[in-house]
Amino acid sequence: MLIDSFNRKIDYLRLSVTDRCNLRCKYCMPQEGVAPILHEDVLRYEEIIRAAGIFAALGIKKIRITGGEPLVRKGVASLIGDLRKIRGIDEMTLTTNGILLGENAKSLYNAGISRINISLDTLNPSKYNMLTRGGNIGNVIDSIVIAQKVGFNKIRINAVLSDYFEKKDAYELISFARDNGMAVRFIEMMHMTASDKEIINNPLNLPNVECSTAFAPDNNKNTVSRKRLHSEDIIKIMEDIGNYHKDNSAKDCWGPSEYYIDESKKSKIGLITNSNKACFSCNRLRLSPEGTLRLCLFSDMEMDLKALLRSTSTNDDIIKKVLIDFIKTKPENRQSSCVSNDLKLPGFMNRIGG
Repeated sequence: MLIDSFNRKIDYLRLSVTDRCNLRCKYCMPQEGVAPILHEDVLRYEEIIRAAGIFAALGIKKIRITGGEPLVRKGVASLIGDLRKIRGIDEMTLTTNGILLGENAKSLYNAGISRINISLDTLNPSKYNMLTRGGNIGNVIDSIVIAQKVGFNKIRINAVLSDYFEKKDAYELISFARDNGMAVRFIEMMHMTASDKEIINNPLNLPNVECSTAFAPDNNKNTVSRKRLHSEDIIKIMEDIGNYHKDNSAKDCWGPSEYYIDESKKSKIGLITNSNKACFSCNRLRLSPEGTLRLCLFSDMEMDLKALLRSTSTNDDIIKKVLIDFIKTKPENRQSSCVSNDLKLPGFMNRIGG
């Protein structure tokens, strides 16, 4: 069993299988994208399976497959099927932007994925195209329909409260999720460093207004951001449209979300705030596509697991011992991590795994 020095039981692994993505979302990547990890530096499937087996033997029970966009890597459904067979792995989940979900839904369902998170920040087609730099929201909607038809009944929409997010987006996403039997979760932008806004190349060229469909072009350097929405804004929206109350019985969220439910409308809404209040129960690790194990999203403390997996002088028992010792160094919270201008992130979020 993996227990850190603050007596937290670590049983959840976020496994990023690729740093590549078929979208270029404005708050995630620069327009030109980022230099991809070299093919030979990416963990091979057999290495991922071996690592997962070691983690499972130490008490990891849930694996979430992430990216980049995980569905751009060939054979990922087959990998998931192999991971699901590992003794001790109770649940396999997936985070995707939904573009390729439709064509992979059946194979993912058969492989053992039990729930899906879909990153979706707006239902406005032109805004979605702008925000993702070319994405077609019709592909995402079609994918959701197909996924539900093949049997997925646990689909959750993830929306990031970026500078591009407006109240109108929140109202529409809540209604869409409610009408289609899904939950929706709103995630405040995470302040990684003082320079994190460099990722957001072009905030909206808008005053502090409630809704608009006008957006700044990529080459506009003189844009002015309106007030970014926060969790309290979403709570006010919930008060406007339903009778929501905190769902203290939400045992299945496996993370930092606070959930609210309107039982009459069968609607569930989750909130993740940009704070450390969930750190006390953090149960997760992150493994990057290149085999780097990260203990905390806000810490640059890492371990090169790939080197151990590829070394001829290390066996599984040695790796287990190294992992047990490394987990003891997991920070208590983000304030005790490395939240500073010197935080060394491995590129953008596509390299960390969400």
